[in-house]
Amino acid sequence: MKVINWTKVINKYKGLWVGFKNDNQTVVASRKTPTEVIKKAKLKGYDQPILFRVPTRLVAFATNLADFGHGLLGQNGFFR
Repeated sequence: MKVINWTKVINKYKGLWVGFKNDNQTVVASRKTPTEVIKKAKLKGYDQPILFRVPTRLVAFATNLADFGHGLLGQNGFFR
């Protein structure tokens, strides 16, 4: 699986809906609503853009499942 860097997309389109080509990288349309994105993409010849709502801000979150407490994981480290 190829890693995709959406840093530029996130910085440019904060708070908007975007429509990507099938490559998940090329933005073909951006608007405030998904309906508007689909309409704009269709005008450009893309009938089924991949829709994504760009967050207004990014919040990083990382954890270890063991940090969730003793109730989720059994002694063997797997979910109960």
